[in-house]
Amino acid sequence: MNWKRMRTGRRFLLAAGLTLVLTLGLVGSAAWAAETETYIIRSGDTLMRVAAAYETTMEKILALNPGLDANNLYVGRTIQVPVPPEPGTVAAQCPRSYTTRAGDTWNSIAASHQVNAGVLALVNNKAQTQALAVGTELCIPVVPPAATRTPTPTTPAVATKTPTPVAVVAKPTAIPEPGVGEGDWYTVAPRDYLARIASDNECTSRVLAQVNKNQISNPSLIHAGMRIWIPADCDSLQELLPALPRPPVVAAPRPAPQPAPAAPRPSRPVQVAPPPPAAAAAPVAPAAPAAPASFAYRGAQGPWNARYFNNRDVQGNAAVSRQDPQIVFRWGRNSPVSGVRADGFSVQWTGTFHFTGQEYRFVALADDGIRVWVDNALIINGWQDQSPTMYFRDYTPRYGNRTIRVEYYDDRSDATAVVNWAPTRR
Repeated sequence: MNWKRMRTGRRFLLAAGLTLVLTLGLVGSAAWAAETETYIIRSGDTLMRVAAAYETTMEKILALNPGLDANNLYVGRTIQVPVPPEPGTVAAQCPRSYTTRAGDTWNSIAASHQVNAGVLALVNNKAQTQALAVGTELCIPVVPPAATRTPTPTTPAVATKTPTPVAVVAKPTAIPEPGVGEGDWYTVAPRDYLARIASDNECTSRVLAQVNKNQISNPSLIHAGMRIWIPADCDSLQELLPALPRPPVVAAPRPAPQPAPAAPRPSRPVQVAPPPPAAAAAPVAPAAPAAPASFAYRGAQGPWNARYFNNRDVQGNAAVSRQDPQIVFRWGRNSPVSGVRADGFSVQWTGTFHFTGQEYRFVALADDGIRVWVDNALIINGWQDQSPTMYFRDYTPRYGNRTIRVEYYDDRSDATAVVNWAPTRR
């Protein structure tokens, strides 16, 4: 037996196995790196808030970061988070228009066309609280609701199955203690106040104060470093709190009765000279008409830094740079601005806007392609040749000033670009 040849064969097999293990490890690490990204903890962050921003769960973040303590996140720490999924936008065609008539309201028009009144107002860049002037032309987005779709006919079965009952989650019957049930701990940051913490977490100050009553004796006095419990189901807990008492109605004091005046004594009539004839009154000039109110939702008001390109790829040097007050353009077949051609152009808008930590509905209407980012998160992606199409998505930006970036291109013929947003809860 050739021992030298056997040792050589063993070494070859060992090297081949080691190479295979390293290759699989590199492939696995590359796949892991492609599915995650690094996030740096900031002031006021909680694991629940980070998970909501990345559309994932706290359990998935903890699985990616072994040893991470969800209740002790310090500013500056880096963690791995899953890459947000592709935006699940909803597209709706805008194939027809409607001209308002006397008596029309947003709700009546929305009901007659089976669309959401808020979406109808947003896509037309108007506020739902404003009255509609007669003769206003509106774009009617058509989003067929799932309940009205015709089901696919199927062959009737001989025996029908009993539907599985859906489990009903019982509502809480008492205010829980801190740390009990679903929720998350929050560490109060400098310059925090209870109302803002409640707003960021879709809760109310009364609920947070009641749940953390052992620590919060005065809702106006909370200090940095205090840890308070934020329950997940604030709406149900709000129903358990007693209604705030109304201030008592105090009747206005009645005036004391006054004695009747004595009857005047008769006197001789006094001759009074007739007054001189009054001069003719000067004609009163009609009041100037009031300035029309702006219908645009102010959250999307700029200024936007706009860059116009003579290509449809948002590449190279901009042909024109300027500031646009808002993104509400229906150029038709005209050039968007002098120096930019009428077909085959693109635009990039960027702006900084303040968000309150609640959910917003973002709406984009475009002919042709359009994309919308909040910071670096792509939330609307309609980058394709299309007739006027509306995209909308409900998204919760992080509290504070956020950068909104919009990119648009026109291929040929008509050109339309509208971007707007508003809170889903008023």
